[in-house]
Amino acid sequence: MSDTVHIEGRAYQTNSREMWDARGRENFAKKNWRVRPEECKAIAALMRGSVIEIGCAFGALAAYVPADLSYLGVDWSLFMIEEARKFHPRHAFIVADAFTLPTYVQRFDTAVALQWIEHYTEPQQCIELLSGLASRLILGVPRGHGKNRCHIRAWANEDAVRADFGDVQFFEGASEHICWYQDIERRE
Repeated sequence: MSDTVHIEGRAYQTNSREMWDARGRENFAKKNWRVRPEECKAIAALMRGSVIEIGCAFGALAAYVPADLSYLGVDWSLFMIEEARKFHPRHAFIVADAFTLPTYVQRFDTAVALQWIEHYTEPQQCIELLSGLASRLILGVPRGHGKNRCHIRAWANEDAVRADFGDVQFFEGASEHICWYQDIERRE
């Protein structure tokens, strides 16, 4: 896979902050908000307590968070976070790298990461990070998609997910996604 991604005629380092800002502008211009209503509703039904979403993009999931839950959206793209704040002013959003979250980001009851772990060579490190943030993890990856300009990893089906992540509970998301959750013992 190339270390360079071309967006709107310009080259960016794969998965760099600049690349994600460019992808955000590209998706914004196309009105591609990553809204999948049925998947968002299924995820919202699994949420509990305080929620952190890693890789929230424009904050599409925030619209479905129950009113009695608190929500923090995190994304590396300043452009996407600025738009998320406009779309969802009742929720908090920060620009941050998930692996170097600010110290004020504490523990949550639920951590959500949709279409995020496939961008990393070691997805188990992503699970370890999320496990340190919350006791319920809700995740989703593209179903059977091969590696592309941004995806470093791919899972063909539920068996492949289970082989990498163990005993997980699958739920119905968008047809192009494999979605699951797992409850883990909280690490102190």
